[in-house]
Amino acid sequence: MSNYDKIHRCRALITSAELQLQEARDQIDGLSPDGAELPAVITPTRFEDAYRGLARHLGGGHDYYDQWTEPSQASHRGYARAVLESAGFQVQERQP
Repeated sequence: MSNYDKIHRCRALITSAELQLQEARDQIDGLSPDGAELPAVITPTRFEDAYRGLARHLGGGHDYYDQWTEPSQASHRGYARAVLESAGFQVQERQP
């Protein structure tokens, strides 16, 4: 692998890490919009707020959450739940 290829690969990894960090920040802002310490138990309302924040981030500032398909919403919900639970939070979701 040439030095150019190595540099290009490093830049791609850094960009990916920056995007993941921004996504995490957006989710935290949705969980705790007032900047207070995050609760141990994340209520259904805060959980939905986190998704709306993520949807706005992905939509360039527009709230596209309601336009996501049901499977897409479920996929994002499952991913965020797994991340939050692995970090030690207890997540409560709305029951259908």
